[in-house]
Amino acid sequence: MPDVRVICPCPVCGFVPTPGARCAGSPPPRYPLAVPRLAVSCNDGEIMRQVHPWRVLVCACLLTFITGCSYVFSIFQLPAAQLYGLSAAMGAYTLTNALAPLPMLLGGYFIDRGRAVWTATIGALCAAIGWASAACASSPVHFVLGYGLIGGIGMGLVLTSALSNTLRFFPGRRGLISGIISCVNGASGIVMAPLAQRLLDSSDLRTTLLVFASLYAVIALVVALN
Repeated sequence: MPDVRVICPCPVCGFVPTPGARCAGSPPPRYPLAVPRLAVSCNDGEIMRQVHPWRVLVCACLLTFITGCSYVFSIFQLPAAQLYGLSAAMGAYTLTNALAPLPMLLGGYFIDRGRAVWTATIGALCAAIGWASAACASSPVHFVLGYGLIGGIGMGLVLTSALSNTLRFFPGRRGLISGIISCVNGASGIVMAPLAQRLLDSSDLRTTLLVFASLYAVIALVVALN
């Protein structure tokens, strides 16, 4: 199979990627079985490194687990209402979903300028800090600000980083890749809901939120190192 390469956007100027040149020989198939490595270049210091698209997809799937965990709030609703009141519990959930689109716009701005890794890492850390803050909340307002405000910012940054940036690495498979990411996002609720319920049965809401916050911090570290 011919060597098919794609030049990904420059982290400095944000150059839009275009299908790269192929080596001499027969033309490549319409949908190659193997996705090649991408050459990432930057004029600032002539930095060159190799990034494998499938590693980007794995990181994106890990990130979508964070956004999918918002589906398990129905399990958190009763213990949160018992601790902080029903208004605070529903207010935190509403604020998360209402606020998420705004950081999506901001994240898209930085992703177009080659800051996808930083955007994803900051988003995962915001989700971790928000849920950890909610776990340590001493008042309803503190819970809403932690889970709803900080967590909502993290959810928005994570979602736009996972989807829009990953599609750039698969110019011929955008439909497939977006389907995989969306599938993982939905499946995370199936995986995390029983885990959240088991943690609540064996401990309490604060411990459960801290466990999820620790998971988000680990995902942020994995994304930052890849």
